[in-house]
Amino acid sequence: MNSSKRTDSVNEAVMKNFIVFIFSTSINCINGAFVYIYFQSEVFRREPRYVLFVHLVINDMILLTLSVMMQILTYTTTISVAPCCLILVMLITTSNNSPLNLAGMAVERYVAICRPLHHVQVCTVRRAYALIALIWGTSLMLGLADLVILFATQPLSLFSRKLLCYKMFIFNTPYHKTLSEVVQVLLFSFVSLTLIVTYLKVFLVSRAASRAAKASARNACNTILLHGIQLFICMFSYLYPLIVLALLTAWPRNRTTILTVAFLFFIVLPRLLSPLIYGIRDKKFSSQIRQHLFQCCKVVEKKKCSSNTVSNKKRRRRKQDACAPPRFYFIVFICESVKLELESWDERDSAVGEDDDEDDDDDDVTKLARNHGDGERAQLVPPGLRRGLGKLLACDSEEDILQVCDDYDMQQKEFYFDRNPGLFPYVLHFYQTGKLHIMEELCVFSFSQEIEYWGINEFFLDSCCSYRFHDRKLESSRHRSWDDESDASSIDTSVDEISDLNRDMQHFQRVCCGNIRRCLWLTLENPGYSIPSKLFSLLSITVVITSIAIMCIHSIPEYQTFDSDGKLIEDPTMQTVEVFCSCWFTFEVVTRLLLAPNRRKFFRHPLNIIDIASVVPIYVTLIFDVTLGSESELGDLGRLIQVFRLMRIFRVLKLARHSTGLRSLGATLRHSYREVGILLLYLAVGVSVFSGIAYTAEYEEDVGLDNIPACWWWGTVSMTTVGYGDVVPVTVAGKLAASGCILSGTLVVALPITIIFNKFSHFYRRQKALEASVRNNNHRETRMSCEEDEEEEEVSDEDSCCLDGDDDDDDDDDDADYEDDGGVINYSYVEYPSHTSVKKKLVKKEPCHQ
Repeated sequence: MNSSKRTDSVNEAVMKNFIVFIFSTSINCINGAFVYIYFQSEVFRREPRYVLFVHLVINDMILLTLSVMMQILTYTTTISVAPCCLILVMLITTSNNSPLNLAGMAVERYVAICRPLHHVQVCTVRRAYALIALIWGTSLMLGLADLVILFATQPLSLFSRKLLCYKMFIFNTPYHKTLSEVVQVLLFSFVSLTLIVTYLKVFLVSRAASRAAKASARNACNTILLHGIQLFICMFSYLYPLIVLALLTAWPRNRTTILTVAFLFFIVLPRLLSPLIYGIRDKKFSSQIRQHLFQCCKVVEKKKCSSNTVSNKKRRRRKQDACAPPRFYFIVFICESVKLELESWDERDSAVGEDDDEDDDDDDVTKLARNHGDGERAQLVPPGLRRGLGKLLACDSEEDILQVCDDYDMQQKEFYFDRNPGLFPYVLHFYQTGKLHIMEELCVFSFSQEIEYWGINEFFLDSCCSYRFHDRKLESSRHRSWDDESDASSIDTSVDEISDLNRDMQHFQRVCCGNIRRCLWLTLENPGYSIPSKLFSLLSITVVITSIAIMCIHSIPEYQTFDSDGKLIEDPTMQTVEVFCSCWFTFEVVTRLLLAPNRRKFFRHPLNIIDIASVVPIYVTLIFDVTLGSESELGDLGRLIQVFRLMRIFRVLKLARHSTGLRSLGATLRHSYREVGILLLYLAVGVSVFSGIAYTAEYEEDVGLDNIPACWWWGTVSMTTVGYGDVVPVTVAGKLAASGCILSGTLVVALPITIIFNKFSHFYRRQKALEASVRNNNHRETRMSCEEDEEEEEVSDEDSCCLDGDDDDDDDDDDADYEDDGGVINYSYVEYPSHTSVKKKLVKKEPCHQ
């Protein structure tokens, strides 16, 4: 852009930047209007698709603002590299957010059309916010990766220089180029595959759907197809430098004009697609837009019709001609055009005039029918609905109404809700009186879920019930089990995982070689399952300890050898052992992955994450060594390789798979994050206070406490009662501060220890019970299989006896086991009856009695 300064005059530069600014400001105003409408209506905030849509709009506004700011800055001046890097990281983050958000919106539409019964449980507002946080985290990591590479490959003096703030000028190393290409390919492939799969699924459902459901399915197909078009346009922003380079090669004399036009078409205008695709096409958004236009137009109509006589009208018209700004007539023209175009204008005007009528027809009564058991009906007039169930009146079509209730009768105007019969009267009483009460015998959690379903907040509770409700809710929360409080499931810490284990066992029955896979999986996962599993666990522990010992020995100078150039030479013996350990760890991870009954849960399990984290650094360093050379040849980038080598220390965490105590400790820390957070907060406050006192008392003494950070180190060591003795106060005030710091640390650390210890004991007992349950299930299955084999042998022997004609002795056995006519089983002969054994004993051997 330096050439732009030399070729453009001041007027041309101002005009081009003014055009860019006007376009971007207009698009941001349109997007801002949709954001304003979203926050003004509660209906939108309760649906995850609108949450994702507004996030996409806000992300486009941020991206457009930063892009225009960089465009204008590069036209006028150069800036420092440090702030430019922050702007570039935000630009990369927001650019990657758009396609990921499109994929999330497409999946939400797929669940709504193809899995309508699970849509309410799967697609919630909380999960939409969690998805947004995940999108920002992923995109921010990709943006920070460029910054990390810049730190590793460039000198620190670069950040004090001033350059044109372009990505191609700042992130210009080959590593940046490779990372950008990989990210673009992966991102485009992932989002494109998601859109294609969801579109095909929704398209197939739309073809097989009924006539009433085809409309919504077709709308979903069109929306996903427009998402695909939007994705391709978003991908043009990645191709923007190449397109600009090609245009500049073809027309080198029009450099600044090409840059401005390309920026408008590939960066600015695509940000207008989000409100056009979702805002204009969506019925709820379009209805809200019409309502806001109605309000504006009605205000103007009242101003125009306020005078009654013709003279007053003429007088006011002259005043308006003399004083009114030109934009007033423009607003009037817009409102009159909208009034002519929209057919519902007159109907809404007439409805406003009839609000004060006292005639209550049957059509003005909305019926709420609760279809539970025998069913009960309750009638509410529209004012009651406006106060409570405003979401019903916001529905514009039958499809929207069905999303709110279980069923709807258009003729009778009845809403059907399948709810608890004991809780609905409280909701009905709230709609009738505006007051919410709760009885003493009700479950507070069921009541809370019920009012949450009806969109009633807890602060509507009357003062006589509010304190008792919250007190009971808090007391019940304290007595709930830790498994109910935590959404995280772990096979090593929760008794609820026994049911998951049974489901996994059933999964093995549906796959090829299921019994073999089940035995191998239990052998690898449960050290106490059998003798082979104990041997495998012992071998794995030995390999882990050997790998850690090799890494420690390799750091001892006495065992290190160097060549003539001073480079470290790997010992052949230790290198062979390290290769064996690496192969063993890889074999463990791959085998567990292949045998896992649920691979999605496999990647979420903490122990499997530890296994993967201990294997990945091996191959990352191997790739660097093979492709790029040794660490000394790479320079600053060799520090990253050293970090990956040090990550092998995570192998020590693999011991948690074979230790009940370590698994229980991990579960205790995960479920005690509140207590640990409070402990760290107390320590931080204590360290800050006593560090300040020690600095005030000792800064004149030469004892190493002459600055606040050094006092923080001393305070941390003293509060945790470690006491290295490297820094010691010498004054009386300093010694008093040290005494108070040590005593406070003892008290602070001791307070939450009891709670954490109790939780550790709790999870340790549960883990032992889970392991015992797995072993008992194994023994029970083995014993039942043996009994079935014995019974099969007895049946075969008796059948052979019947064929030989020896029936005399069998009659006594039959009389002992069965009644003459009923064939009733004698359970005293079956200690652990299985389905097969019971079925066989119930069958009479009629040939023996003939």
